[in-house]
Parts: sequence; C-alpha cells; structure tokens
Amino acid sequence: MDEHAEQWVAIVDGLDEARANELALVLIARGIEHQRQRGSRGVELWVPVASATAAAHELGQYRREDRKSTRLNS
Repeated sequence: MDEHAEQWVAIVDGLDEARANELALVLIARGIEHQRQRGSRGVELWVPVASATAAAHELGQYRREDRKSTRLNS
C-alpha cells in the first residue's frame, strides 16, 4: 500500500441523481475535487480527507441558502 496515497471520505450519501448533480456543481464551483459513487442507498459524493471540512462547509452553506430562497419564493 502506498503510504502517500490520498485518502477519500464520503461527505453525503443517499442522493438521487438530480440532487447528486446539484451538489456536485457546488463542489465544482468552489474548486473542490470530488468523486461520485453509487452506494447501497443511492449516489455518494466523496472528497479527499484534506478537503472534507471545506466541502461540508460549502454544501451546508448552499443548503441554507437554498432553503432561504425556497421560503422567499413560496
């Protein structure tokens, strides 16, 4: 095993294709490397361990802004 191999962690799981695409675009826009994988509960988004905190922050912020926008447009 390569001791310098980058480790990855799943930051979200259980997504349908549309939601996975939406959240992946957030990561792309913020320049965060990611991978999509099919898991037992749906699509998962994985990021390098070193990017996990930033990715979780960006996705959390996006979700909060999305909820605000949905409430304002109702």
